[in-house]
Amino acid sequence: MEPHRHVHLHQRWYLLGWDIDKEDWRVFRLDRLSELRSQSRRFSLRPLPAGTGIDYLREGINKHRQRVVLTIDAPMTAVAEAFTRQDVVLTASAGGGTRAVLMLDCWQWLLPALAFLDVEFTVEEPEEFRAALRQFGAHLVRDRPPVPPPGSGSITRPTAR
Repeated sequence: MEPHRHVHLHQRWYLLGWDIDKEDWRVFRLDRLSELRSQSRRFSLRPLPAGTGIDYLREGINKHRQRVVLTIDAPMTAVAEAFTRQDVVLTASAGGGTRAVLMLDCWQWLLPALAFLDVEFTVEEPEEFRAALRQFGAHLVRDRPPVPPPGSGSITRPTAR
């Protein structure tokens, strides 16, 4: 491999380089590399097939993902913190809310961030993510007693048997 550069994205380091055997660009997570060998062969840097190393990495990571657009009733700083491990583009929306555009493998990746935000949100697209979240929400409340509000002192603790 002819190393081109290190790339940092979402708290991970990657090595971007030209694979001599496959005659193609490759990206490797640095924490997964082992049995490295150094060679003294010289080479010229090749032009990247994308504008930057980050662009190339994002193209590969997002290749099989779906674009997801959310409107979230929370300030951008809170949304950025909740989605810190996701590749998200945030813009301010009316009323102090935030528009979030993500690339995700599945709708389940939305759950942790949205649960921690604990605010109103709308899935603008895709429809299948909106439907899946609606179905999951219905599953959560189906045939279960209502949860008392926080601080009501009505928490029932299980007894040991």
